[in-house]
Amino acid sequence: MQIALAYIPCKDIDEARKLATTAINEKLAACGNIVPGVQSIYSWKDKIEESTECVLLLKHKRSDFPLLRKLMCDEHSYDTPCVTQIDLNNTNKSYLDWVSSFVDSKE
Repeated sequence: MQIALAYIPCKDIDEARKLATTAINEKLAACGNIVPGVQSIYSWKDKIEESTECVLLLKHKRSDFPLLRKLMCDEHSYDTPCVTQIDLNNTNKSYLDWVSSFVDSKE
């Protein structure tokens, strides 16, 4: 099984917690990490904006990403959320086995 990391900026820690809990309850992710206090600078509607966000990192089965992406986009508060996948390589076998045992239990 191949696993990946979903990178999802969120408006605040409460939203990140809600999204992580939803993904884990649906067994589309085995683990979520929340990184608070991320400073973001971006262009939105022809203006440069700055905000403080949280980043949610979800470890998931690579092949489940389309389902995870849809769920996150449906549940996210942003009009245009970033939900992207980063492939993980050379992950230790015991961690791969743990992720696999959790996400595969939904089948």
